[in-house]
Amino acid sequence: MLTTHSRHARSGGLDRSLLRAASIPGVTGTLLAVALLARLLHAPLEALRGGGSDYVSFATGSRILASGSRCLYCLGTQADAQASVLGYRPGPSATGFPHIYANLPLAAWLLRPVAALPLWTGMAVFLLAAAVAMLAGARLLETLLPRSLPGSWRALLVVTTVASLPAAMTLVLGQWGGFTLLAAVGALWALQRERPLAAGLLLSVLLVKPQLVWLLLPLLLVASRWRIAAGFAIGVALWVGTGLLLIGPGQLVQMVSLVRARQSAESIYTAGLPALMGRLGAGGVFAAAVVLTGALLFMAWLYRARLRSATPAVTVSLGICASVLCSPHVFSDDLLILAVPVAVLAATRPRVAVATAVLLNAAFLLDDKVLNIGPRWAESLVVLGLACCLARRVPAARPRLAQAASAG
Repeated sequence: MLTTHSRHARSGGLDRSLLRAASIPGVTGTLLAVALLARLLHAPLEALRGGGSDYVSFATGSRILASGSRCLYCLGTQADAQASVLGYRPGPSATGFPHIYANLPLAAWLLRPVAALPLWTGMAVFLLAAAVAMLAGARLLETLLPRSLPGSWRALLVVTTVASLPAAMTLVLGQWGGFTLLAAVGALWALQRERPLAAGLLLSVLLVKPQLVWLLLPLLLVASRWRIAAGFAIGVALWVGTGLLLIGPGQLVQMVSLVRARQSAESIYTAGLPALMGRLGAGGVFAAAVVLTGALLFMAWLYRARLRSATPAVTVSLGICASVLCSPHVFSDDLLILAVPVAVLAATRPRVAVATAVLLNAAFLLDDKVLNIGPRWAESLVVLGLACCLARRVPAARPRLAQAASAG
C-alpha cells in the first residue's frame, strides 16, 4: 500500500512528465504563432512600399465608374484611368498592362469613396479596413470553436488559419481576403443559430472572388439546403442586377472575355488541381477544370443521400473546398478562406484541423520558396486532404430496406 508521501511523489513526477511532454508542442506552437503574427503585421508595410498591389486595379475600376463611364472592361479606358491613379502610364504586360480590373462592377462601385483618395492614402485605408475585417473574423471564429477545446488549442487554430501565410499574402497584394473571411465566418455563425437564409446571403459576398464559391450553389441544391441556396441566389441576383444597371449586358460579356484572357496567362501559377495540367498549356488547364467539375457534380449527385445527411456547415465547407480544387483561377492568397472548413473540421477532429492548418502554411512555403515552378501542387494536396477529412464526417445514409424494416 502506497503512503501519502509516495503517492504525492509519484503524482508529482507524473505531472512533471506530462508537463514536459506537453511543453514541446506548446513551445513550438507559440513560436509558430509569433512568426505568423510577425509576418502578418509586416504585410501591410510591404504592400505600401511595393507598387504591385492589386488595389491599383480596384481603384482603376472605381474611378471609371465615378467618371460616369460604363466602359468598365474596355482596356483602353482602364489604361487611361490607371494612368490617373498611378500618375504615369504603366508599361505593357502579358495581359496588356499590369493591373486589370476584372471583378464584378458592384465591388468597384462600393469602393469609390476610397478610390477617390490619393493612391497611397486610399491603399492605406483599404489595407486598414481589410486588417480590421480579418481581426473581426478571427474573433468571431474563436467564439464558434467548441468550448471543449482548451484555450491554447483554440488560439493556435485561429492564428494558424487567420494569421496564416496566405492571409499575409492577401494583405501584401491588397486583396479582398479580409472581407471575404469575415463574410464566410459570419455565415458559419448564422448557420449555428439556424438562420440559413442569412448564411446564404453572407456567402454570396464571396462572389467578389467567384473562384471561392462557384460550385457552392450546385452542392447546396443537391444537398436540398434550399434556404441557404435561396439566400445565395438572392446575392447572385444582386451582383448581376447591379452589374446590368451600372454597365449593361455587353460589358458583362466583355468581363467574361477579360477573365478568360487573364486565366490563359496565369493558370499555370494557380493553386487548384487543374494547374497540374499546366504542361498542356492554358487549354489543358481549362479542360481539366471542366472534367474535374463534371466528375465532382456527378459524384455529388450519386451520393446525394449522404450529402443530405451532412450538417449545413459541412456542406458549405465541402462547397468551398470543391470550388478551390476545381478552379482554374485560384491563387495562394485565396486559401485564407479555408479557415472556415478547418474550423468546421475542428468540431470533431481538432488535432487533424490544427495539423491541416500547419501543413497549409508549410505547403505555402514549399511552393513559394523551394519549388517555385508554377503549379502550387503542395497547397492543392493539402486542400484535397481537407476535403477528404470533411467528407468522412458525412454520415452514411441508411439503406431503404433497413428504413422499411424499422418502420415495420
